[in-house]
Amino acid sequence: MVTPFPTLRLTGFPSTLQGFADFDGNGTMDVILKSGNLRYLRNAASDSAAIKVFVFGEGGAQNQHGRTIRATPAGDPGFVMTRIVDGGSGYLSNNEYAVTFPAPKGDQYWISVQFDKGIVGGWVDAGSIVKIYRDGRFMVSPR
Repeated sequence: MVTPFPTLRLTGFPSTLQGFADFDGNGTMDVILKSGNLRYLRNAASDSAAIKVFVFGEGGAQNQHGRTIRATPAGDPGFVMTRIVDGGSGYLSNNEYAVTFPAPKGDQYWISVQFDKGIVGGWVDAGSIVKIYRDGRFMVSPR
């Protein structure tokens, strides 16, 4: 069964530009809106367990748009979270290049990326920053 995410409805902010990213580094998505002036809507919640994943091409280039990233908790392998590296496919919109996963199912997650040469993956702790390279490198550091 798939549970849909709630729709974000912002009343009183007619917007021509939207951007979503973890601007303040607290593990939750914040919002930038433009309707005449830029408006920053900071998500006051925090999630120190969130996992942030960066995917790099040759020479460390952030050019892996469209790559699929999966996060699977060690304690519940049937629960797979999937994100796609985007960074801005909408008109007048750029989101954060990094992909953020919540960590609702424990402390250990298998993070994997599908590259054209195969899958690169490894185990990480909740709250980690992960850097995955097309050449097979998989680097993890704490937040």
